[in-house]
Amino acid sequence: MTVVLGAVIAMTHSNPVPRARLSLATGQVGFLFVALTLLFGPLNVLRQRANPLSTDLRRDVGIWGGVLAVVHTVLGLGVHMKGKMAEYFLEPAGARGLMPLRIDAFGLANDLGLIACVILVMLVAISSDYALRNLGRNRWKR
Repeated sequence: MTVVLGAVIAMTHSNPVPRARLSLATGQVGFLFVALTLLFGPLNVLRQRANPLSTDLRRDVGIWGGVLAVVHTVLGLGVHMKGKMAEYFLEPAGARGLMPLRIDAFGLANDLGLIACVILVMLVAISSDYALRNLGRNRWKR
């Protein structure tokens, strides 16, 4: 499913750079999977079914979405600045004043994306039966 959705998305974008199309595809499919993961709970409530603490399907879809988001982040950090990764978050060397952080829309989007990526990595790290057993139900859920 990931390959098919990713291929369709990559082929429908007009960007001539393959890495950029792949970054867009992994980001959009990853977002879709994370969104689906978040829908499982409300769908259970609407269907008047018990909402279990964790299910294999919800966990697997969430892990796959998180992995795709990390791949999107890694690929995306190589698309615009041609190897100058600091410029995604900091003003270019000649333009740095008192505030070296980028506060334009591009910089803020990258900051939020990096924060989201870190959160997803943490969620993927605890998305296992091992983590659930060792943390206990309440601590794991929190």
